[in-house]
Amino acid sequence: MSVQSDGLEQLQSEVRRRGGTAVPRAGREALIDINAPDGSRYLVKLKTKQSGDWQAQKTDGAPRSVRIDAWVFVDVHQPIGNARVVDAKWMRDDIQGQVDDWLAADPSRNVRTQNHHKIEEFRVAEWSGRWDLIGLSAAAASEGRVTEDNLGAWVFKCNPKVWKLDDFIADGNDWIENWSVVENYRSAMIGDGQRAILWVSGPETGNTPRGIWGLGWTVGPRYPVVDTSGDYWANLERQAAVDWFVPTDIVVLDEPILAADVRAHHPDLQHLEVFRSPQQANPSWISKRELALLEGLLPEWPDRDAQAGGTITIGSAGAGYGNPVTNKIVEEEAIAMVTAHYEALGYNVEDVGSQKLGWDLTCSSRINGLARVEVKGVAGQDPLFLLTRNELRSAREDKYWELAIVTSALTDPTLAIYTAENVIEQSEGYVYQVDLGDTKPKGSG
Repeated sequence: MSVQSDGLEQLQSEVRRRGGTAVPRAGREALIDINAPDGSRYLVKLKTKQSGDWQAQKTDGAPRSVRIDAWVFVDVHQPIGNARVVDAKWMRDDIQGQVDDWLAADPSRNVRTQNHHKIEEFRVAEWSGRWDLIGLSAAAASEGRVTEDNLGAWVFKCNPKVWKLDDFIADGNDWIENWSVVENYRSAMIGDGQRAILWVSGPETGNTPRGIWGLGWTVGPRYPVVDTSGDYWANLERQAAVDWFVPTDIVVLDEPILAADVRAHHPDLQHLEVFRSPQQANPSWISKRELALLEGLLPEWPDRDAQAGGTITIGSAGAGYGNPVTNKIVEEEAIAMVTAHYEALGYNVEDVGSQKLGWDLTCSSRINGLARVEVKGVAGQDPLFLLTRNELRSAREDKYWELAIVTSALTDPTLAIYTAENVIEQSEGYVYQVDLGDTKPKGSG
């Protein structure tokens, strides 16, 4: 499916959900006849994108013989309910004003030969969700924006062409412990104990037909990711683009609930966001009302695993156990304490943690020389933590590398410094768990 056809499908679905119909006209220009619930008719011009800016023409600012009532700007990765529905006269005047400025800057320019015109998102941001301009009442919209009050369950979509769910199941796996999400207000809302659904997108036939493949829970807030390696990624470009994960406790169903069965179960379920905006980035969602409509189709919701949520997390704020938000606070406290320690020793300290070099602080001094310090903070008293592969590589290869660990970081912070040799000797496992409980700190005799 092309971006243009996907945008049209989303628009038609949203208009139907609001009680109207949307019928495309023949021709290269994407003009759509809208029939509103009250019998009014409108003509809209559809613009669709999946990234960057929307594309138009400079001549779109000129008067035209066919009256257009509105432009509809669709981003296929965003909720269709928030599409920009822009008054056509305003849009025409805005384009013409930019063209006039463009020509004034260089009168030798030619609109006909340089007709391309981009429309940035910020230019039409104020028109988000203005369906009333084409006779579709805003009050008719379902819960386009997620709130704590209307959230029924988060929906995490799996594209089998990106992540090989069939191989995952064939290897005997039946539990999803995390899933990738984008950074937006929705993923920021995710926390412990919210219902979660695994939805497979794509065709309705084959080894992994479209539908509900798993039920369960979220077990904590999103966390930033350093390492996305694994055996089931089919698309390396999409894999490399992952920046955030959500910890989950999702059980894969013995038999999936197919999309066709979901649509047939209740007429209103055909308006689920996974049908209206199939290309939208994770997380998607369903409302409490939609979840109630699904209940007769779903098996019993699995109990949450009492051990879930205690998993290891690795992020840009450091690696550690438990809640990623708490980990970030602990790490910030540790960085501040270690920075003050080295500055008191006469070092000039530069925080380079965001560069992912394999250490957090570059400490230089004319007297003491150079130290490249990896900082770890833990909330408890035990010096037990995680290293990423990049951090362990630096410990092995960089003679200036050393470790500063702050225990009881939020209550009674205590600092200890260890050599790279100490750390390497006690490191084990794929993500290199390190326990320095029986190792003396540097300089302690």
